[in-house]
Amino acid sequence: MLLFFDAYAQEDAIKSIRSHYKNIGKQITACKNTKENAACALYCNTNLTNSGNNQWRGSGNYKKEVQFWYTDSPKSCDECGEDGVNVLKKVISSEQAGTAVYYKEFLYDKGKLVFYYIKISTKQQEEEYRYYYQNGVLIRHIESGNAMDGKEAAKKYKELILQKSKLLQKEFLLSFD
Repeated sequence: MLLFFDAYAQEDAIKSIRSHYKNIGKQITACKNTKENAACALYCNTNLTNSGNNQWRGSGNYKKEVQFWYTDSPKSCDECGEDGVNVLKKVISSEQAGTAVYYKEFLYDKGKLVFYYIKISTKQQEEEYRYYYQNGVLIRHIESGNAMDGKEAAKKYKELILQKSKLLQKEFLLSFD
């Protein structure tokens, strides 16, 4: 009976994450489609590395863009949280290194990572991975359409993804100093 309840609670959490993902996605799309200086529900800071897509030693052409989507300044709002990261809703990273393209999304809810997506495209193949988190615990991992429970996937990637997520949150906060 407890196992059934856990599975049911896990499905509810995943539905909630998907709903949050769609809502933030709609807000981002609306912001991208608004005219300059028009009201928008989110703000975006963008970091661009090698904007000319010039060749880098060892990797060929290289370019990286990271977008930080947030609701308010992390230094001056009521719901910012203790360290200010509660305002960060989504980070979108696109990186091209030679012929490989890496597209990543980090989705946050109240300062905690709830979803991570990565798509790796090369001339030979394309791979997609989805990671669902609840309270810092990986609850589901989907690899190119095949679902695995969080325990199976956690062995490999859980800590690396959470570390990268924390680094992005710090990078976001540093952009306001």
